Amino acid sequence: MKTRFNGGMKLLTLLVAFSGITHTALAADGTVKFKGNILDTACTVDSGSADQTVTLGDVAKAAFKAKDDTAAPTKFSIKLTACPTGTVNVKFDGVSDPANLDLLKLDTGQTATGVAIQITDAQNNLIKLHESNSLSAVTVATDKTATMNFIARYQATSATVGSGTANATSQFTVIYN
Repeated sequence: MKTRFNGGMKLLTLLVAFSGITHTALAADGTVKFKGNILDTACTVDSGSADQTVTLGDVAKAAFKAKDDTAAPTKFSIKLTACPTGTVNVKFDGVSDPANLDLLKLDTGQTATGVAIQITDAQNNLIKLHESNSLSAVTVATDKTATMNFIARYQATSATVGSGTANATSQFTVIYN
């Protein structure tokens, strides 16, 4: 009997010790509140904007003499119809380039190196990936349409850019204010 009791005490002591560690690990350090609304109606993305291809063209690697150099800009727009009253902007998603998380990484299988895609609004303000950018917000017109204008270009992410295919893909989400 004495041996079983001592073993039970050891087990009880271990359980008490581990329960204290577990309790400490579960302590809350803060709170995150999520806020938003569900809208009755939302804008319709114009068919020409929903799945568009923006052609950045062929760019000589010599155009990139240093890290952060950019190539010629290419304008593109996202057109919306049947919008509710207010303002709208957009959030671009996709895979961030590891050298600069604000830039869009080239798609898997692309052969160019040291380059990513930069997106700006029409005034050349950087649109960071995964963030709603209030600088690109536009007011919905009285005919319930909105057009958001952007610029895309290649940006060097290293001092040396290697030639090859340089395509990238981004999804976008319309944000209502």
